[in-house]
Amino acid sequence: MNNTGLFNMELSKSLITLVIVLCVTLSFPTTAGSLTVTPPTDTSTTTATKTSMIAATSAPSTAASSHAASTTTTTTTTPTTTTLAPPNGAADVNVSNPQTDSITVSWTTVAGVYYMVQYSNGTSAIYKDSLNTRTQTSPQTISLHTPGAEYTVRVLAFNYMDSTLEGEGVESNNVTFTAVPSDVVPTRANPSGTDITLDWTYNDTHVVSGFRLNCIPAVGLCGDRNSPLDIPDNTVRTYTLQGATPGQDYNVSIQAYVNTTPNSVQSGWVEFDTFKLVIVISLSAPIVPSDVAPTRANPSGTNITLEWTYYDTHVVSGFRLSCIPAVGSCGDRNSPLDIPDNTVRTYTLQGATRGRVYTVSIQAYVNTTSGSVQSGWVYFNEVEPGLSSPENLVITERRDTSVTLKWDEPTGMADISYYEVTYKDSNNKLTSANTTGNTTGPLVIDSLTEGHGYTFVVKSVSSTGNRSSPSNEVKYTVAPTIPESVEVKTPPGSSMLNFTWNLGSGRGDGFETVLFTPERNITDTVSGSTTFKEYSSLSPDTLYSFTVRAQASDVERNGSYKYSNYTERVDVTTDEDKPDPVADLTATGANSSSVILTWNKPVQENGVVVAYVIQTILLSNSTCVSSTLISCEDCRRREHNYTAAIDGKVVECTNRLDDVIKKSADFSSISYTVSKLSAFTNYTFVVWAFNTKKPSSREENATTLEKPPNAPHTVNILSYTHSSIYINWTSVSSEGVGVIESYRISLQPSHTAPIDVSPDDHLEYNITDLEPYTEYNISVQAKTSAGYGAPRDIHQRTKQYLPPKPILNNPSAGIDNSGSKKSPYIDISWEEPIPPNGVITGYRIQWAEVLNPPSSGAKTKVVNSTARSYRITSGLSHNKKYTVSIQARTEYLQNSQEGWGEAATKTVSTLESTPTAVPKVSDEVKEQLSVEEQISKISFYLPSDVTTMFSLDSGNIIKYQILVIGQASNGQFREDKLSKAVPGIASWAEAKKGDFKEPYAISAPTKSPSDWPTNSNRKKRAVASSTQINVGTDSTCKDGDTRLCNGPLKSNQQYCVYVRGFTSAGYSDSDCIVEAKTKLNYTPIIIGVVVAVALLVILVGAIYVLRQRRIGPFKREKIPDGPETPPIPLPTVTSDGRPSTPPPQAVKLVDFVKHTSNMHKDQDFRFSQEYQVSRGYQFQSCMWWMSQTVG
Repeated sequence: MNNTGLFNMELSKSLITLVIVLCVTLSFPTTAGSLTVTPPTDTSTTTATKTSMIAATSAPSTAASSHAASTTTTTTTTPTTTTLAPPNGAADVNVSNPQTDSITVSWTTVAGVYYMVQYSNGTSAIYKDSLNTRTQTSPQTISLHTPGAEYTVRVLAFNYMDSTLEGEGVESNNVTFTAVPSDVVPTRANPSGTDITLDWTYNDTHVVSGFRLNCIPAVGLCGDRNSPLDIPDNTVRTYTLQGATPGQDYNVSIQAYVNTTPNSVQSGWVEFDTFKLVIVISLSAPIVPSDVAPTRANPSGTNITLEWTYYDTHVVSGFRLSCIPAVGSCGDRNSPLDIPDNTVRTYTLQGATRGRVYTVSIQAYVNTTSGSVQSGWVYFNEVEPGLSSPENLVITERRDTSVTLKWDEPTGMADISYYEVTYKDSNNKLTSANTTGNTTGPLVIDSLTEGHGYTFVVKSVSSTGNRSSPSNEVKYTVAPTIPESVEVKTPPGSSMLNFTWNLGSGRGDGFETVLFTPERNITDTVSGSTTFKEYSSLSPDTLYSFTVRAQASDVERNGSYKYSNYTERVDVTTDEDKPDPVADLTATGANSSSVILTWNKPVQENGVVVAYVIQTILLSNSTCVSSTLISCEDCRRREHNYTAAIDGKVVECTNRLDDVIKKSADFSSISYTVSKLSAFTNYTFVVWAFNTKKPSSREENATTLEKPPNAPHTVNILSYTHSSIYINWTSVSSEGVGVIESYRISLQPSHTAPIDVSPDDHLEYNITDLEPYTEYNISVQAKTSAGYGAPRDIHQRTKQYLPPKPILNNPSAGIDNSGSKKSPYIDISWEEPIPPNGVITGYRIQWAEVLNPPSSGAKTKVVNSTARSYRITSGLSHNKKYTVSIQARTEYLQNSQEGWGEAATKTVSTLESTPTAVPKVSDEVKEQLSVEEQISKISFYLPSDVTTMFSLDSGNIIKYQILVIGQASNGQFREDKLSKAVPGIASWAEAKKGDFKEPYAISAPTKSPSDWPTNSNRKKRAVASSTQINVGTDSTCKDGDTRLCNGPLKSNQQYCVYVRGFTSAGYSDSDCIVEAKTKLNYTPIIIGVVVAVALLVILVGAIYVLRQRRIGPFKREKIPDGPETPPIPLPTVTSDGRPSTPPPQAVKLVDFVKHTSNMHKDQDFRFSQEYQVSRGYQFQSCMWWMSQTVG
């Protein structure tokens, strides 16, 4: 098949698929589009074309609707129009990324809104669309027509994308901007002398305000891009820069600009010549370059290395060398050597003759168009190749005033006659010494002067008398001489020392002095020729040592000195001075008759403090009451009459010493107690410190302490209760003891902290919060700052009161089995209250069941005061929670109910007993258990209210077990069970063997259902619970099973089901809750009847077959019954898609019965076939019609 055939086949498949989809679509009603349409209240005439156009914008279109849209017939209808509120105008309209031919416009879009960007030229108020279609996307880049022109843009908002709908749209705010001007096109840059003429072109149709020039380096007013030259004329196309520097390279660029209201808009910078054309300025009048500065001409072997400097800011093309006589290519000034590199600063001439003297000069030159311009010739020092400097000059030996020098001969030396050694001292005095012959040492230089620094060099001297450059330098400094005649001058009674000395021979650059002190060494420098040093602010009575040495600048180490030896130390001791006052003086009252003084020795003793004098002065009248001397015998270093000094200084207070104390131990920290003072008295204590000079003093005030006061004279009891005692007392005199600060009340036994009472208050106090019936010892004391005085005591017992709760031990519960009835009881025991708050006269015991809400019907029992236990037996029930309380009473209100004290309470539960079954389960309960009787099993639901079977008074039913018995009435079974009291139950084998006449359990005990009531929650439940019991469901039970088993029941038999309930104390059995009879098993009867009928059918069939065979030659003939309905053909189509099968024909009335009979054949299959053919014909017709419509 060729490609055309394949294409047609694929096209046909696509068309057929489209037709099928359209047919299926037409079979369902179309739905409205996503827009919400609201029918208008009035009717109007519109065209089908307009309606279809609106539909095209609001809902997906189909071929049928498109076909209808082509009709132009005007019809009168009630149109469906779209009613939409106008959209909001575009917000946040902004422009960015300006170019010469475009700008980017952005705004905030809203879903479902279409936008159109419009612009207008600044000279026109007409806006034009900048986009082909409306858009929902921001930003948009729009095209601009004129670079540099001013434009205004706005954004219109629409509800529809179709540009034929919705009129003008909603306008946004306008944004005005200026397009970037186009770049300038440089055409020529023509330097001439000091001028540069620039030419350029610019598109005259573009908007521009002027041009801007940028020059690097600056030319006149034209600077770099931070300070360019503006040309505010948009018609200018040429400009001449003036004031250029000859020989300078310039980079010039240009840009166009447009002035706007806030600032300006510029094009890009464009350089003259695409590749940064360098503008060379022609020199109309050549300028002579500056001279070269030679720095060094260094001959080495047959080479001469030349070095020079030149200003890097000066213009130069190269350098020119002149050599006389010639050296290689370097001849005289008529044939010089050119070096055409303006960056070179060194050059080596090769091929010089050893021992020949050369004169070398240099000049700079600048090339011009007409030739070159040269500087002047400048000479290098005359050089002699081959006469090299000696090498490696060193000092091989140093002595006090002499050095030994040695060096190496020059490499490749020529004729050397001898070596010349020159050296200069610190005063720049130059001295020479020559060798004998060309020996390279050692050469001894002696007779050097002390304190001088010397610099040595050596030169080679040729036979012609020429000298080489100097060798490397070596240096040596001769140490200065030691100073002489050191003396010290000590002004009497001063803290200053003056030292003087003399400089020996030679020179020096100053002196270094050292003063040795007890704390540190003080090193100073005395500059120049000064030969004295003064020290001040020294410590009195201190040994100092002094030494000095001379110094000279060391030329070998820059910034350092070479020193002489130190002189011998000179020792001197400064004189004593008045000591500082004693340090850290404190005066503290020790008691009522003494004060403790402490102090440390003066910070500056200014000698040796050898004695202290203490003066005690009465502050009230300035009377000196005592003086004490404390001396240090071991502290004396000089002989001195301290007694005379003290007598002369203490006459202001007293001329006597009441006490003299000699100390031989540490005298730096003193503590002394001044005694025999009056109590509570202010004193001033003066402490004097003595050395051989004037004494110093420091004073401190202190007050002696108070005494503890006496006891109050009397303490009285005013009144008392069970919790308080009211007292008063007499005041205590403060005379001779101090100020009475307070009174303290203390109790024993103590129940609170002591009570302080101000002496300004009434001297009485009510002591509260006391314990009842308690003996208290009450003490009252007065207090001064010295403490509490002696107490005054009194005794009193408080009155009796309600006792606290007794100490109740945990109760215990039990059951009394001694009688015919099992009775519960509770045993309690207790201890007497602590404290009893009086004399205990009896106890009251109460008990009551815990109920919600609580009940007021409590039982009460009163026992005597000696009882400590009691058994409660009355008013109790099994498995109940009880509250037991006990109270005590004293003689306080003992005849009143209010006299009972606080109750001690405990909670206890009575024990459970075996369950108590309800005598008769009501018929109403049995009827609601949904009993279902089957052939071999019985199903029912347990009662949800366990109280219909058992009483909860004996305890909660925690487990249950289902028991079954057959062929016995409920009354007979219960009578047998109660009379026999059989605790056990029969196994499955025993029950089966006894034809279920013995009770048996279908399973082991099971946990009680969660919805059964308990003692704590006796809420009524529905009669039937969700727990279903199925009896007789286990088909695996065997006749010989000795276990508990839920095997199948015997059919057509009466059964009774009851529940065995368990508490923690045992179990009991309920009344029969289900009386049911299994159904009769009809299966054996049915099987028997079926077998009999089957045998009869077989017998009749056999007789019929035998009879048929006896007929033999006779055959059945088909009896015609009319025309049979032919098979119904399946629908087909012709080559052009038209249905080829005719549509199904109607059935005639006379043939309807036969036709219906024929349809019923094959299990009504023909009905289904005829229905499918009818549907197929309709489908084929639809496909053909749609293909014709599409075609």
